[in-house]
Amino acid sequence: MAVYQISSTDAARKVAYEEKVYRRTQRASFFEKFMGDSQESMIWRRRVFNKEKGDQIYFYELAALDPTMVIRNGANDLRSRAQKLSHNSMSVTLGEVALPAATRTKGSIDWQRCVFDIDKETEEAVVSTGAKAFDLDIFAAITGSSAFRTVWGGDATSTATLAATDTITPEFLTRIKYKALTGERTSVSSNTMVYEPVKPIMIDGMKHLVLLAPSEACYDLERNTEFLQATREAEVRGKDNPLFKGAKLVWNGVIVHPYDELKITALTGGTGGDVPYCNSYLLGASAICASICNRPEIRVDIDDFEKIAYYAWASIHGFGATIFNSIPRGIMKCTTACTNLYGLS
Repeated sequence: MAVYQISSTDAARKVAYEEKVYRRTQRASFFEKFMGDSQESMIWRRRVFNKEKGDQIYFYELAALDPTMVIRNGANDLRSRAQKLSHNSMSVTLGEVALPAATRTKGSIDWQRCVFDIDKETEEAVVSTGAKAFDLDIFAAITGSSAFRTVWGGDATSTATLAATDTITPEFLTRIKYKALTGERTSVSSNTMVYEPVKPIMIDGMKHLVLLAPSEACYDLERNTEFLQATREAEVRGKDNPLFKGAKLVWNGVIVHPYDELKITALTGGTGGDVPYCNSYLLGASAICASICNRPEIRVDIDDFEKIAYYAWASIHGFGATIFNSIPRGIMKCTTACTNLYGLS
């Protein structure tokens, strides 16, 4: 009896694909360089890899103790003033993601007609598109919450009050940096925070934040005279760090990355309803909690009678903006006017 077999060197052997595809998928991902296994990374990743059961992964934050309860001058009432440790938690729900594709295999007329390697090109297409899907899930976590603090360009307080000149400028980057790092209290004399300070990412001993911005916003910044003069006269420190890979602009510790999925929000800002505007997102350490259960892999199933190869890029993962006690910990939304590049000749 004839039996269809796959040898240890056959291209359809699943184990031969997994690690190779995992590395290629991660290299193709925009957000991979921001990931790390510690809270100091912009995307705080927890890799489960099927060691634990369950579809919800919990992340914890230890609440700070009250500094006003410090005992001074040798007072001996330690027991009565002892504080209880407490923590906050948030969860990320895992989901199964798959991207299928099918092609005719060797021995079919389609394979005979084609001038390129159908199997190889199908695999490449599935891998690159899978990486894009991976990024879109992270992007949805970054932009999907209404709890983020919003900072407006110029002196605007809403989209209706934006002027055409309220674009991203060096002054704006400096302002959002310090607003993020200092947080915001309910009042000047209160210790109750409306927005927690954003924890910076430390690079070469210096505090950095990452701004994801549309190309239109980057265009405005690149044309700013103050920015042009400063970049001619200064060298960027830490440029070999992965966070600088692909960065277009850097100002006062804010690393600006253009991201294609961010686009003009609307053309109807300003009092006249004719000012284009867009949203950018400022991120610090642990801005996103990521849980990855299975390494992204290629699964292959071959129907030899129909001579069809089915490919599927598959992953089990989940992403969520870091929000403890309904307060975001690492993301700030920035709304500014911008140039409508599509309206330029």
